[in-house]
Amino acid sequence: MAELFVDAFHVVCRRHPAYVAATKVPRGSERGWLAAFVARVAAIPPADLEVSGVPDEPGADTELSRTVLAALGPADGQPLFLIRPGPTLDAKVAALAELVHHVGWGGEDLGVTHLVPPMVPAALEFVSWAMPDPAVGATVLVVDEAPVRLRTDPAVPSALGLRMNGVAGPLRVVECGRDGVPAAPRAARVLHGPGIHSPWTALRTALEEGSLPAGETVLLDSGAPGDWLLLEATGVPVARRPHRVRTEAAVR
Repeated sequence: MAELFVDAFHVVCRRHPAYVAATKVPRGSERGWLAAFVARVAAIPPADLEVSGVPDEPGADTELSRTVLAALGPADGQPLFLIRPGPTLDAKVAALAELVHHVGWGGEDLGVTHLVPPMVPAALEFVSWAMPDPAVGATVLVVDEAPVRLRTDPAVPSALGLRMNGVAGPLRVVECGRDGVPAAPRAARVLHGPGIHSPWTALRTALEEGSLPAGETVLLDSGAPGDWLLLEATGVPVARRPHRVRTEAAVR
């Protein structure tokens, strides 16, 4: 994987997501159809599934993404990559057009769906070769808000925004998961927790406290197979870009 650096990040999540039992959703609706499809393909009883209760209204599906982009600020002409897992009702990524229009995105944009977990390592592998210009960088949105899931799934719908480049930045991507065992012995600190939001929120706290000196490594581990990321604090100042490193975690 090519060199990657994190200039800024922002993470948001829905602490109280609205999910309803799949059996209570009309089969003729889009979400009802998707729930029936998942049940049939995965051989899961419909009673074991639940469906997102995000309202079918303009902007509802992009709320988390818009919150992240607003927090990250201007993009300096970077391309925008919107990355989501499947199954989804928006396989053609129509939500990306709505998002780009709403925020007035000035650069190129590309949507990727049905990315196989683990989400963040897979997204970084994709961005490492898809980023057109390492000096300009890219803004990456990893949105994990499943429209259909198991009723026992404890995951919190989340969105992570990463402003990245291939030249220099406060955090260097040393290694990421997908296969093998987390590189915990190489990390001075391990930050873990379920989902996308937990380890990144813990990293925000560490940066705000100033407890991550230059040269120290940190392992972000969600606990899911292969879902880990090893970062190194470089000590590089943020003067190379007009925006400051933003590490806030707005939790909805």
